[in-house]
Amino acid sequence: MYTKKEIMPKVMVYRDALTEVDNLFEIIKNSESLDDPNLIIEPWGTWGENSGWSNGFFSKIKTNGELHGKEDGSLIEKQQYVNQVLIKLVRTLLEDYLNMWSTVGTWKHVKSFENLELCEIDLLKYNKTDTDKKYALYYHTDLKEETSQSRGYKQILTFTIYLNDDYEGGEISYIDEASQKLITYKPKKGDVTVFPSGPPYFHGVRPITDNSKYLARTFFSCWYEGSPEWLENEKIYGAEEWAKVSLENEAEASASKIYNKIPLMTDEEYPEESPEGYQVFRYTEEIGFEF
Repeated sequence: MYTKKEIMPKVMVYRDALTEVDNLFEIIKNSESLDDPNLIIEPWGTWGENSGWSNGFFSKIKTNGELHGKEDGSLIEKQQYVNQVLIKLVRTLLEDYLNMWSTVGTWKHVKSFENLELCEIDLLKYNKTDTDKKYALYYHTDLKEETSQSRGYKQILTFTIYLNDDYEGGEISYIDEASQKLITYKPKKGDVTVFPSGPPYFHGVRPITDNSKYLARTFFSCWYEGSPEWLENEKIYGAEEWAKVSLENEAEASASKIYNKIPLMTDEEYPEESPEGYQVFRYTEEIGFEF
């Protein structure tokens, strides 16, 4: 049975939540060398600079990967089992989380965590970080703010399942704006973190200095019809034209990095090696979270 702690308001760490972590990790890791689109775990691909980090690989578990037929120990059956276990785990933890925070929303358009739908499960691998990088992943929120006005499904809660801990570095760091502090946490394999996907829950990943870090990640999302301003523009431009303009505006905002942050001590200068355009968060102290 897992134990849990609150790392900062509404950010929960569930220790030892994935009890079969070694078995599932072996199946997931072995999938990296496979290139069969018929399997439940899709072929792995690289995830580059446009996603905010490099030296990484990415896959997904197909949403139709429910267990079917006899359990014969085949590769596809093993991957289906991974899918089943992870889905059951996140749904169990969602119920626990909502018992604590069911009426608390963070995104301005969502006032509660009701009517949530489970997204696909992503599989991520962070390789050793390039030596010129200050972070493996710069500080961001999982809800893409540049898309927050448009119609569509919006990520509301983030679930991260840590599959190994035999690497150096790779700590996850959260910005706690209320206290002007950074909260840094080194996950243990089998841990699961749950936190709101939207602002102000900015988080980043410290460089991996040895070996590779693996995790599974998914979101619970909800449908949003669009802001009043977005809907008014849709009437003015027409649905097809406004959809095109919106995508162009979102791409421009994403490239500008205005929705990402760089944490700096109160008197620290903006580092030359950091990307341009990032907002600066001034913090007074960094606290290492211990379970």
